[in-house]
Amino acid sequence: MIKSLAPLALALLLLSSPSVHGVEKVKFSPHVFTLPDGYALKQVAAPPLVKRPIHMYFDIDGSLYVTDSSGNTDKAPKQLKNPTHRVLRLVDRDGDGTFDDSTVFAERLPFPEGILVHEGSVYVGAPPHILKFTDTDGDNVSDERTVWFDGGSIEGCGNDLHGPYLGPDGFFYWCKGAFAPQSHVLGNGKTFKSSAAHIYRARPDGTQLEVVITGGMNNPVGLAFSESGECFLSGTFLDLSKPGRRDGILHAVYGGTYGKRNDRVLSPHPSTGALLPVLSQMGPSASSGIFMPRSDALGMRGDLLCADFNLRRISRHRLSRDGSTYSAQMSVLLESDQSDFHPTDVIEDADGSLLVADTGSWYMICCPTSKVAKPDVLGAIYRIERKNASSSEDPRGLKLDWTKPQVDWLSDERPAVVKRAIDTLAEPSNVDVLKGAKASIPALWSLHRIPEKPARAAVRDFLKDENSDVRMAAIHSVALWFDAGAVKPLLGLLDTGDARERRLAAMALGRIGNSLAVKPLLEAGLQKTDPFLNHAITYALYEIGDEEGLPAGHPMTEQVMRMRKVDQRSPSKYVMPEIQLADGVKPDATKEARQAKRLDQLAEFLPKGDSVRGEKLFNDPAKSLCITCHVKGDKGVDFGPDLTRIGAIRTERDLLEAIVYPSSTIARYYELVTVETKQGQAAGLLRRDSVGEMVLGPAPGAEQSIPFKEINQAKYSNLSLMPEVFDHLLKPEEIADVVAYLKEAKGALSSAPKDEIPPHHAINLPGLHAYAQKSIAAGEEIEFRVSSAVPYDLSVVRLGADPENRDKDPLLQSFRVEQPQAQPIHPGSYLHVAKALPAERSLSQLTLECWIRPFQLSGWQGLVTQHDYPERCGIGLFLSEGKIVFGTGSGGAYDASAYQQTKPGLIKVHRWHHLVGSWDGKKKRIYVDGKVVAEAAFAGPVRPGKTALRIGAYGQEGKAVNFYNGDVAMCAVYDRALNKDQVKKRFADRGLSVPKNDRLLACWPFTEEKGKQVADASDFGRDARIINRGTWMIGGPSFNASSINRHDSQYDPTKDEKRGHGLRLASDEIYNARWKVNHRFRLPPDAKSGVYAGRFDFKLKGKPMRYHTSFIVRRPESKPKAPLLVLVSSNTWLAYNSVPFPVNHGKGLINMGTGGLGNSHPGAPKYSFYSDHRNGQPTYKVGLKVPWPAGGPNKTYIGGGYSHLLRGERFLHLWLDKHGYEYDVITDRDLDRNPLILKGYKAVLVNGHSEYWSARAYDGLDDYLKAGGAAVVMSGNTMFWRVSFDETDEVMECRKFGGGIGGRKLAKIGELYHSHDFKRGSLMRFCGYPAWKVVGLECIGWGGGNFANYQVDLPEHFLFQQPHKLELKKGEPFGFTNTKKGAVGHEYDVRLSTLLRATKNPALKGLVEPEGIVTIASGNSKRNVLDFNAQGHRPRVGGEQTIAEIIYWERPEGGRVFHTGSIATAWAMYYDEPLSNLVRNALHHFKVKPKK
Repeated sequence: MIKSLAPLALALLLLSSPSVHGVEKVKFSPHVFTLPDGYALKQVAAPPLVKRPIHMYFDIDGSLYVTDSSGNTDKAPKQLKNPTHRVLRLVDRDGDGTFDDSTVFAERLPFPEGILVHEGSVYVGAPPHILKFTDTDGDNVSDERTVWFDGGSIEGCGNDLHGPYLGPDGFFYWCKGAFAPQSHVLGNGKTFKSSAAHIYRARPDGTQLEVVITGGMNNPVGLAFSESGECFLSGTFLDLSKPGRRDGILHAVYGGTYGKRNDRVLSPHPSTGALLPVLSQMGPSASSGIFMPRSDALGMRGDLLCADFNLRRISRHRLSRDGSTYSAQMSVLLESDQSDFHPTDVIEDADGSLLVADTGSWYMICCPTSKVAKPDVLGAIYRIERKNASSSEDPRGLKLDWTKPQVDWLSDERPAVVKRAIDTLAEPSNVDVLKGAKASIPALWSLHRIPEKPARAAVRDFLKDENSDVRMAAIHSVALWFDAGAVKPLLGLLDTGDARERRLAAMALGRIGNSLAVKPLLEAGLQKTDPFLNHAITYALYEIGDEEGLPAGHPMTEQVMRMRKVDQRSPSKYVMPEIQLADGVKPDATKEARQAKRLDQLAEFLPKGDSVRGEKLFNDPAKSLCITCHVKGDKGVDFGPDLTRIGAIRTERDLLEAIVYPSSTIARYYELVTVETKQGQAAGLLRRDSVGEMVLGPAPGAEQSIPFKEINQAKYSNLSLMPEVFDHLLKPEEIADVVAYLKEAKGALSSAPKDEIPPHHAINLPGLHAYAQKSIAAGEEIEFRVSSAVPYDLSVVRLGADPENRDKDPLLQSFRVEQPQAQPIHPGSYLHVAKALPAERSLSQLTLECWIRPFQLSGWQGLVTQHDYPERCGIGLFLSEGKIVFGTGSGGAYDASAYQQTKPGLIKVHRWHHLVGSWDGKKKRIYVDGKVVAEAAFAGPVRPGKTALRIGAYGQEGKAVNFYNGDVAMCAVYDRALNKDQVKKRFADRGLSVPKNDRLLACWPFTEEKGKQVADASDFGRDARIINRGTWMIGGPSFNASSINRHDSQYDPTKDEKRGHGLRLASDEIYNARWKVNHRFRLPPDAKSGVYAGRFDFKLKGKPMRYHTSFIVRRPESKPKAPLLVLVSSNTWLAYNSVPFPVNHGKGLINMGTGGLGNSHPGAPKYSFYSDHRNGQPTYKVGLKVPWPAGGPNKTYIGGGYSHLLRGERFLHLWLDKHGYEYDVITDRDLDRNPLILKGYKAVLVNGHSEYWSARAYDGLDDYLKAGGAAVVMSGNTMFWRVSFDETDEVMECRKFGGGIGGRKLAKIGELYHSHDFKRGSLMRFCGYPAWKVVGLECIGWGGGNFANYQVDLPEHFLFQQPHKLELKKGEPFGFTNTKKGAVGHEYDVRLSTLLRATKNPALKGLVEPEGIVTIASGNSKRNVLDFNAQGHRPRVGGEQTIAEIIYWERPEGGRVFHTGSIATAWAMYYDEPLSNLVRNALHHFKVKPKK
């Protein structure tokens, strides 16, 4: 709760000068407000109670609910991904009219555009939904959130949906605009589809959904109602016919068509004629909230008050009757002198005063005149009241006994009492007393809410009331109830009532639909009418639908028949004609020889071509004409083929021929089409086609539309539209220059990677999750990216001296976040092709081809698609429950008849299959592995959906969904149907060759084998961007990955011509969460190198939780190096990061096994190098830009406080601090990025579970030692698996093979080659980087919870003697953490000679241990070991029992190594004095001494 800190200067502040000319001046800095004499202005809520108020509504107890913006000015669809707005509840506790308290009722809303409180729930229009919030436990905070209405679409401005508003009839009303496609099932059972603007209404329970009006305006906003039920709308872009007319207010009558003329969205809707006129026009006012006061406390009852956003004012509109509608006289009620005053809403309080919401200056999307967002300029809420107005006693009637409501309360002077009494008295038992109530209109509306027949009869009686307003309210009621018993009195009002009643009577008769009304309506239409009355009569005749009763020749008959045609419009019987292929051209040997000779002559000039001169020629329209027809980069005209990447797909000879003889090869979609019509002939490029016509482009900038019904024949031509003139216009040297310029046109792939991804299925995570950089230098900025559903405290800390207590960690900076930001994740890999097939052109034939090797058959999975369900359904191959589906939709709404499928059982998991879907214009065929398995007749039309082309997914409501799980290879799209022989040939090729076909629209051969892009091998440049990366280096359909021997060191995948290419996709794949930065903190330049963390403290369901995001602070380049460098095993922390988005836990230690913690969301990824993808794809990569809870300081492993990750490594840091050593800390990735970072250190200390090493890091350490360096290795399982990193620091790759040693279950030898360098991966010992060659020991296995001690083997060795004499005897134990656990655990390393003695038959022969290694201590165990062949743990050979060794090695190649052979050494050393002194002696020997 926010308590007001001061009165906020809420008392009336008048300037010292008296009012002049009937105007008051009121100042609230920086505003000076003007309002009429006799009124006062108060500021009743300001920051911090509210910040950017938008809309307001009172509850019955006087609480004010306010939508409050976060200041986010992103376009609305983007805001949906990360909603940040909220609903506040303001309370005036002392009744002085000023709000005292503010609490957050609901948060994380999309852009809120309306609010209504009804029967204890709060309804908020937040496009694309109306959300319903309910407080079920009485704590004034919403704990239930549902979608009351789904608008189904949203556009960038977010002006799609405003409301809801409560009408006097008890219906909810709301506005929908922005021209986004929408589809709703109305109360009458019909499906209503539209892209126009509308007012909708429905009962509070959602039933009886109706369309009230239709419009061509962009943004219908606010609604206000008269007591009799008349509706008024404020909005924007109502009239663009002349300046000063744009925005305003209109009288919204049922069935009316309004707004600017917009045939695109209005033509599908029946209209009674011209657009109905606007009531009040105000220019670019951005009219927003509108209200009609019920009280006369301010003398404005029955007027319209409108918040004019752009004009910094509240306007007043006095209404007068004008025929069947109204006229308005506008004046200004309140106005600010500051452009940052932006009123968005005006409502009435119970005492009759007005509240005005000023949202501040944050909003700048679309309508506002100012396009500058100023989120720091906050808003406020003001009250307009009478000067010296006396306070009202109990204005809401809260002192009344509402358990026994009285009918006379309907006559109360307090509008809030009347409004509440209308609802409370709406009981069947009250019908009789309501009929006799003095307040007729309130009583009528109460009767209206009662569904029984007596209530209908009672309302009909009001049709005879002497008061016109009462009769009007009664007409509204009988119309909403479709009351057939009201036809007779309605006919009477149609004949004798005033113009307004006649309009409403016609409306009601049309809704009821009785044919008896047709003749009276026609007679009424012959009398003098105005546009509104004429509309009501015409619309009533249309709704009644009695065409036989309409006389020929009557003007209204003609209009109604036009409306019926629109309403009953069906697809045109004329379809896109088949465009015949051009006639075959007989070879002309003489002509071909002449052209070839000329090309040879011109080719001699090509070597001297100059691209700089060529660029000038290309861009000179007077010289070459190139730029007038072609696009290259961001220049040119989109008419001929795009030449941006032409140099990458055409040879010099091809380019030369295309310039000189353009008709020799014509790019697909750029053939000249000749059309014979009934009027003659037309020719041009086919630009697009629609439901009833094709559009030709005879020249750049020119178009000719030809209706299908006029076309006799259409045919492609052999002639190019590009003239054959350039051999005459240009000199040979100039042609060579243009060719040189075009040959350099190898521009970036059209789908160059961006940080953001296209719209993608999102998963919203509960709890809190965060990540930051893994390593930064002191003085650099750490960036925390956080997703949280709850408030939290963030503390930036350096991990302190107490290994068990994180509360004592030194604090650097803290942040308190009350309004957290939940950021979704978007898992799922696929290929996105932004340059899709033209959606505006129908296809006459089609073939889709691809190879797949699925890992999962269930569900719907997109393979090759240009399809967005349910409204942009185009073409595609799909995998559904093991069946192949071939879709050939029309590009519009889903039609099941356009989707044919195979029988089940043809597709097997983990097996390559060749798929083809072909359509020849008459029949569809599906091929699997070269054979026809399904066929069906199909005539079309076929059109790609207006969406991206995707491989491995398809669209749903604009987002990529239904991701494919498996491998994909050689995908292609053709604009003709392959025949059976061609399909068999493609199947036999096994995906090795790009199809040589001039009808190829796109082809992706996947030859890159690395990166985020896949090039299109066709001429069209439909390059694909890989979303969430996928996995390269799996081979193609021609490759048997199991055929490669595990120890084949000669195999090179880049030279295997039969390997082929493919890409593996997974629905749970994600390596970069792409979250926005929430917090930044610059580390002090003198910050000590070491382990730091962002510590998050928060509560979930009342329980305290803690979350750490660890990071390493390196030494800055400007600071001298310490004597010792500590390498943390961060690669291992990443490898074990099995659940990046886990359930949150408390502050204490928590055991995290290999499988990670529990997942916070069932759809969140949970793969690592120890678990496969959800559908079985082997995990070969993990992400660096996702949270890494495995790197947290409070994670233990196995139990007993032990950890092989960060917590275990911290004991070394604490030991170094305790003994006064100076040291720097880096991560494995830091060493991989810069192997020379080791230079200058006296010793390097490798610590913990240093299992995962890159080749660069391995070579870097080796080079450092060769140069005389020293290494202290306190690790087990050291240098076991090879890893590599991508250039963007997004991915770490590791290809693990071997079921008994943690390899991935379905991994194959042929897939072990890294996509970053194409080199062999998996075990370091088998890919040229054995640990024993560099650090003297090799892994011999692991042992779970076994922790033993060392025993002395060589007590006389100098490391036991100086400078700290250990006084240990041979065989004496040492290295204990406590009486039960020792330093030898839980993974171990030994010398190569020891390992070979335990191995029966080493796979690699001739291995020889380097000279000079001395074992000074060891640990022993009878347990099974991992022998050199690393095929699983097995009994030793012979009686050898060594399980770990401590060695000292002076390497023959240079450098010295002290290696302890166990992960747990540092843990034990922290507690064990002999082991501690041994390590101190080693450091001393390496010239690393404690600071004095």
